[in-house]
Amino acid sequence: MIYFLLRVAVNALALAITVFLLPGIHVYAWEEGFVPLLLTYLVMGLLFGFINSLVRPLVILLFGKLLLWTVGLFTWVINSLLLVLLSLVTPAIWVVDEPLALWVILAGALMGIIATILEAIVGLNSSLEGEGRRQDFYWRWLSKLPTGRRSRIIENLRTQQVYDAMRRYGVDMLIGQTPVSGLTQWAQRFIYPDRQTVTAESMPVKVRLMLQELGPTYVKMGQMAASRSDILPEELVVELEKLHDDVSPFPYADVEAIISKELGCTPDTCFASFSREPVAAASMAQVHRAFLPDGEVVAVKVQRPNIEVTVKGDLGIVADVVNTMEKRSQRIRGLGLSGMLDEFGSSIIEELDFRNEAFNAQMLSYNMREFPQVQAPQIYESL
Repeated sequence: MIYFLLRVAVNALALAITVFLLPGIHVYAWEEGFVPLLLTYLVMGLLFGFINSLVRPLVILLFGKLLLWTVGLFTWVINSLLLVLLSLVTPAIWVVDEPLALWVILAGALMGIIATILEAIVGLNSSLEGEGRRQDFYWRWLSKLPTGRRSRIIENLRTQQVYDAMRRYGVDMLIGQTPVSGLTQWAQRFIYPDRQTVTAESMPVKVRLMLQELGPTYVKMGQMAASRSDILPEELVVELEKLHDDVSPFPYADVEAIISKELGCTPDTCFASFSREPVAAASMAQVHRAFLPDGEVVAVKVQRPNIEVTVKGDLGIVADVVNTMEKRSQRIRGLGLSGMLDEFGSSIIEELDFRNEAFNAQMLSYNMREFPQVQAPQIYESL
């Protein structure tokens, strides 16, 4: 409730400041006085939030690539569209002078900047620890689509998620360096009473948490970056190294659903016993301890839910970013990023198919058969 009220207040205040600063935008209350004008702005703030929640996701879903190509400036166009729709809903109190397009575009850009600053100060849209554990339900449906290697809808959706996460963490990093960070943390205790925000964390910790929230593809990139202690600060390398063995696990409910789908039986019926708590969690999967009916202890590696569709979407996004950068900079073209990305993408797609890992384990066991002191994992193909 507090979050909702603050959201309406921020929208109303951002709109009021925008109208005050731009002479071509006018708002009229139904009668004279401060209270009617205040209520008018609050109603418009409520309507703007409602329109935003409906329209913005749809626009991003259809034109998400423009976020990358314009380096986020496409959000100004979206804000302008939202203001146009707001003016259509409230024609009696919202008036725009000629030229209409100029004032609406200026208002969209200005209101977006003001709203971002206000949201940062009061702690709205703050990054929360453990946010990367959440799995949006719609990925289950998208994963059923015949996507192949590229899917524009999936990539647009992931573009929005990646952009939102980077924007949130970027704002948190900036706020953490300003005198208002204390005020922000105070407000966050009321907005998120049961959650821990990351505003007070150091910048390297925020980078690691951001990569974890973004998902397996970005965790892999962080793991690769952790090996570059020659160019990265030591405190950042220390945090990135945690991505190898300090990744948040996903819930047991997902584990149970995946095993039931893949094997046709629940963990409790497939195995004599199955530990609900994982013994290890990594970017691609997590491992649970279990016992077979004959009493033998085994390690069950369960892939993260919906990982294939999100990884393919991420690879498409990164490919578009690299292609755009290489078109605009000869220096970047000389780095050979496209080749490295192709190799990285092929490797991670291959890693998603656990049958490849099982085959490699069997080959290792076969090649080491003459050396009894060397052991390789035994694969149970029926499981």
